[in-house]
Amino acid sequence: MRFLPVFFGLFLLGCGEQPGPQTPEQESAAPATGETAPEKLGYVGSSTCGRCHAKAYADWQESHHAQAMAEASADNVLADFTRPPLDHFADETQFIGSSQGPALSAVDGTGQRRDFPVTHTFGVSPLQQYLVPYGSGRYQAHTAAWDSRPRADGGQRWFHLQPDIPTPPGDPLHWAGELQNWNSQCAECHSTGLIKGYSVSDDSYDTRWEEISVGCEACHGRGSRHLAWASGRDAPNRGFEIQLAADPGQWQMELESGIARRSQPPQGSSQLQACGRCHARRATFGDTYPYGRHLLDTHQLSLLQPGLYFPDGQIRDEVFVYGSFAQSAMHRAGVRCSDCHEPHSGELLASGNALCAQCHLPQRFDDVQHHGHPAAAPRCVDCHMPKRLYMVVDGRGDHSFRVPRPDLARDLGTPSACQDCHSDKNHDWAAEQVRAWHPEGRWTRPHFGSALAAAWNGAADANNPLGQVIQDQTLPPIVRGSALRALQGRIDSPRPLAWIKSAAAHADPLIRLGALQALAGLPASATADWLLPLLNDPVRAIRQEAVSLLAETDGQLGPQDQAAFDRAAAEYVAAQRFALDRDSGYLNLAGFRAARGDQDSARRTFRSGLERFPGSVPLLINWGDFQRAAGDNVGSLQTLLRARALAPESVAVREAVALAHVRLQDYPAAISELQDATRRVGDARLWYLLALALERVEQRVEAVAALEQALGQRPDDLDGLVLMVALLRDMGQRDRALGFAQRLQQLRPNNPGIRQLLQSVQP
Repeated sequence: MRFLPVFFGLFLLGCGEQPGPQTPEQESAAPATGETAPEKLGYVGSSTCGRCHAKAYADWQESHHAQAMAEASADNVLADFTRPPLDHFADETQFIGSSQGPALSAVDGTGQRRDFPVTHTFGVSPLQQYLVPYGSGRYQAHTAAWDSRPRADGGQRWFHLQPDIPTPPGDPLHWAGELQNWNSQCAECHSTGLIKGYSVSDDSYDTRWEEISVGCEACHGRGSRHLAWASGRDAPNRGFEIQLAADPGQWQMELESGIARRSQPPQGSSQLQACGRCHARRATFGDTYPYGRHLLDTHQLSLLQPGLYFPDGQIRDEVFVYGSFAQSAMHRAGVRCSDCHEPHSGELLASGNALCAQCHLPQRFDDVQHHGHPAAAPRCVDCHMPKRLYMVVDGRGDHSFRVPRPDLARDLGTPSACQDCHSDKNHDWAAEQVRAWHPEGRWTRPHFGSALAAAWNGAADANNPLGQVIQDQTLPPIVRGSALRALQGRIDSPRPLAWIKSAAAHADPLIRLGALQALAGLPASATADWLLPLLNDPVRAIRQEAVSLLAETDGQLGPQDQAAFDRAAAEYVAAQRFALDRDSGYLNLAGFRAARGDQDSARRTFRSGLERFPGSVPLLINWGDFQRAAGDNVGSLQTLLRARALAPESVAVREAVALAHVRLQDYPAAISELQDATRRVGDARLWYLLALALERVEQRVEAVAALEQALGQRPDDLDGLVLMVALLRDMGQRDRALGFAQRLQQLRPNNPGIRQLLQSVQP
C-alpha cells in the first residue's frame, strides 16, 4: 500500500503487481459468496489486469482516469515553470524550474512566502493542477493551474482558478485552505483503494492508496478473487465484486417514434451507482467502499437545491453528472454510461450527431423539421446538452438532455441553450421560434422548475405546485425527492405532512431522502411513529437521516427501537468522526449530541471545532445558537459578531445578529444592523426582519416601506403579507389592508387564521 509521505523526499514506491496489505475494514467488506476463495480479498493492480485484458488496459492507459494523479516527472508535468509570475489581486505565484524538479513560490496560509516542491500532477486536460506538501501529511492542490489546451484554443498558459475573487490567506479557497486540501477534497476520486488516514489527535494525515491513479479496481472492485476464478476456482460473477454490464436485452429501433427502446425493461443501474461515486456532488461516509451498492448506501448525495442547480434542474455549481443524468428521460429508458462512453478510454463511442443516432433516427431528429435550423444546423448537444464552464476552462455538458425551454429562461432566470448562439436575441424571441416549430411540443407542458423556483424564492403558495410535482409518478425520483426537500420550513398544514409520510415509505431511496430532509426542524414527536422503521432502512443515507431526526427521542424508545437507534447512531457518529478534518464534521456531531441531550459533549465538540476552524462561519452561527438555547444571549451575540466580521454579506449571519439584538431587547441595535444589511445585501428576508423590528418600536410608516421592499422581491411571502395586513389595519388604512388580505386568502383559501385576518379588515 502506497502513501503520501509526511516528509517530502521520502521515496514513493512504484506500482507493484502484488496485492497490497489490507486494513481490517477492507477485509470485513468482502462479500460472503459461499465459494472456496482466497482467504483475503485484495487489490492486484492495473498492470496485472493488463496481462489478460490487453486492449482494455491499453485504452485505459490513455484515459483521464489513468492520468488522474501521478508522481511529478519530466514526462507528465505539462506546465512551463520558466514563465513569469502569475498575479492574482495582491497575491503572486512564482514558478521555479530547477534540476531538483519544478517548484512554486507562494504565500502560505499564514501570509509567509515559501518555496514548495511540486510532487504530483493532478489531472491532464483541459487543465493540470499540481500538488505540494504542506506538512503533517497534508497535500494541497495549488490554485495556479496550467491550461493544457492547444495555444490556438487559448491554452498553454498559467491561470488562477478563482480569477474574479480575492482569496487571501485564511480564506477556505486560498490554495492552502481547507477547500484545496487533497487529502479530504480530492484524493478519493483520483486514486484507487484510498485510506484517508486522518488523525484528530494531532491534526495530521497518513493518507494511503493501492494505486496512485483511478485504476481498474476503482470500478471493478478488488481483483484477487477474479484472479482465482481465472485460475479455475468457482466464483459467482467471475469473482468480481460488482457486475457492471449493461441491462439484459437489446436496443431496438421503433420506427414510429424514431427512438430505440430496450427489448427488456431496465433492471437498475450498477454502472450509474459506481460512476456516481465520483461523478456526483456527494459526501463520503468512510474509507470502506462496498462495491455494488446504491450510491446512497455509501455516500450522502446532494439533491436539486439552490446554489447547486437552477430550479429547472440545469447544472449550476460543481455537481458533476449523476444528479443531472438521473433527471433524464434516457436514464429512465435504461441508457447507461457505457452506451455513450467507451468504459476504459472514456472516449465517446462516436463523434458528433452519430453518437445520438445510435438511438435517435437521423431522418427524424437530424432534420430541419426537428431542429428548425435550415442552415448551419446545430449539433444535438448544442441544444440538448449545453455546456457550462468550471475551473475557468473546463466546459462540461449538462447530462439531463433536456428540451430547450426559453420560456423558463424568461420566467425563472434559468440558462437558455438558444442564447449560446443567439446572444443578440431575447428569450421571448426564442420562445416564439420554438412555438412555431413545435406548437404541441413537450416544451409547452408545465415544468417542475416553476414549483421549485417558487419554493426557493419563499413563495407562500409553494405547497400546492410542490404537491403536484411530488405526486407526479412520471417525473424522475430525484426531482420528486428535491420537491419534497423544498417543503422544509413550510409544513404548515396536514397536507404536506401527508405527502412526506407517504414518500418516506417509497421504494426509491432518492424520494425517501427528500422526504426526510423536509422534516428538518420539526419535533420528532410529530413523526416518530413512521420514522422509527427507517432506522433499519437498507440504505445507509436514509438510516442516518432518520437517526438525526429522531435524536431527541434517545432513551425514550422501546427495547427494539432503541437497539435500532443505537446502531444507526453509531453509524452516524462514525461518519461525522470520519469528517472531522472539515468543519462540517464538528458541526453535525455537535448538533447530534445536543439533540440527544448531551449538552456537555456538544459544547466540547463546538469548542474543539472552533479551535481547529476558527474562521468557520457555519460553526460560529450554530455555536451562537447553542449559546442562545443555553440562555447565554450575551455570549451568543459576541459569537455572531465574530461571524459577521468574517461574512458581512451573509444573509444568515446578518439575520442571526439582528435576532440576537432583539433577544436582548436592544431594538435600536437590531434596526441599525438590519439597515446596514439591507444596504449591503438587499435580501427580502432582511427587509422583512427590518419591518418587524421597526414595528416593535412603533415606526409603522418605516415598517411599511421596508415591507414594500420585501414584497417587491417576494410578492407571495406569507409572513410579509400577514405583517403588512396587520400594520395597515392598525394604521387605519383598511382599504389598502384589504387588498393584501384578499391576496392571502387566494394563497391559503382554507386557512382559518387568514380568514379571521380578512374579516378584521373588511368593511
